[in-house]
Amino acid sequence: MSTAVLIGFLVAAAVLAWWAPPPLSRLEPRSSPLPGWVGKAWGWVAKRWSGPRKVNRAVVRELPETLDLLAVCLEAGAPMTNAIATVAAVSQPATAAILHGIDAQLQVGRDPQDAWGSLADHPDWGPPARDAARSARSGTSLVECLRVHADEARRRRREQETKRARSVGVKSVQPLALCFLPAFVLIGVVPLVASLLGTFTGR
Repeated sequence: MSTAVLIGFLVAAAVLAWWAPPPLSRLEPRSSPLPGWVGKAWGWVAKRWSGPRKVNRAVVRELPETLDLLAVCLEAGAPMTNAIATVAAVSQPATAAILHGIDAQLQVGRDPQDAWGSLADHPDWGPPARDAARSARSGTSLVECLRVHADEARRRRREQETKRARSVGVKSVQPLALCFLPAFVLIGVVPLVASLLGTFTGR
């Protein structure tokens, strides 16, 4: 039986050696075979692609509170320009840039309907901006519309956070499986191989 156990351990060692990650010498940085300008171009493309995504996530995250603050300022009797400037002053850069853009248009005398209309196609600010343009045209109160849009934006934010959390759980399955593989081999494979070899060899 001792021979079978020894062979089983050898099989397990071979499996673990095959599975083991490459030595550190393989992970040392190597010079890129691509020309320098290719690497720089790729870095520029990656930065340009990831930058807007980060800004968009920041805008989505801040939108509900921003709309609530605008509603509070307008409900307190502040003019639209003052409300926008006040909220922009306490907002994060991504949201502040949007509000400053609207404020700048209003400060130079552009019609509020046209100023808000410039955000009509924005993926996140589009719906409240279109209602703000209609409010500027008709003279109706914007407070309740802003609160409705804030609630809707909060719901969308929760859905996106739930989706990201679920994707993290799916992506973590493979690393966890690799962590448990050595224990599975030692506890499950080695005794089985040893038992089979013992049966065949009669030891």
